[in-house]
Amino acid sequence: MIPLPVDFPLPDGLSAGASSGGPSDRVEEVAPVPVFRQLRLFAAENPMRARFPRNFMQAVPREPGVYYFRDASGKLLYVGQSHELRKRVGSYRHVHPDRHPRRLVRLVHQVRQIEWEICESPEAAIERERVLLLELRPGFNRAGVWKPPPWWLRVGVGERTEDSGIHQTMLRIELWADAALHHGTGKGNSEAGDLVGGVPGIPPPDAEPVNTTLLGPFPSSFRWVHAALLRCVHRWLFPENPLYALPAGLMGDKALREISWALPDDLPAAEVAQQICECLKAPSNDGESTPIPLLSAFAAIVHDGLPPMEKEFWQAQVEAVTKFVEKHGRGVVG
Repeated sequence: MIPLPVDFPLPDGLSAGASSGGPSDRVEEVAPVPVFRQLRLFAAENPMRARFPRNFMQAVPREPGVYYFRDASGKLLYVGQSHELRKRVGSYRHVHPDRHPRRLVRLVHQVRQIEWEICESPEAAIERERVLLLELRPGFNRAGVWKPPPWWLRVGVGERTEDSGIHQTMLRIELWADAALHHGTGKGNSEAGDLVGGVPGIPPPDAEPVNTTLLGPFPSSFRWVHAALLRCVHRWLFPENPLYALPAGLMGDKALREISWALPDDLPAAEVAQQICECLKAPSNDGESTPIPLLSAFAAIVHDGLPPMEKEFWQAQVEAVTKFVEKHGRGVVG
């Protein structure tokens, strides 16, 4: 018998008490499935409470820094950082199998030695941890133990001639992986595609862009900022287009790696490309803020005339690009 919900619709002329000729005509309510937790023969205890009593934890400083977990032989197991070492290190004394992953439970059972290193600030602790993870690669660390390959951005300008003889200026932005750029393996991504904005029906240029500029290397986080950058560029080029008219290729977390725009005659593609390059290669000047025209143009995208949700969306896009440019200014390499 297959249990059915209480409000399951019955065929016409058939009541809940009538027989349909099948194996059963009763309608039953589905009972919730009980969830059982495996019982333990012995009480689960955290060994760090016995190995590192309260007086040991009180000796751990409250300053920001990095900490090291080692086993009985002195082998490094884990490296972490915190803005308050005592609070973070002491939290491992409360790890329990019923509330935490098994990998973390295995870690606390192997820890025999705890060391720490005080840093000047939480930001310095984060940077110190980053360097240590790449250098030491502890066994229980997963994130940050290898340096992902950088990204490169190529900004180019080209032209295309229609069958009618009309010349169309094209702006093209390409995202390249490091291996693809230096080893000639192609862009290495099935996401590569073309998107034309501005003039419907005009395909992307057949040939490669004539004038190109290569920017980079950019850190791995640029893969996510790249999509926000393209969305802001599209909005800047075509401010009359509403948000729902944004091309589908620009709406994902990761935008297409090859994007082409057909620009109107009153918008020189060479100047647009130059502003994009100047924005991404802007130096930080030792913390001094330098006016960047393109970022100012992006900031103008957000105004009170937009609907609240659309204004919030564009504000998030502009902030993502602005923060990245302020932190990772790069120079032109080719």
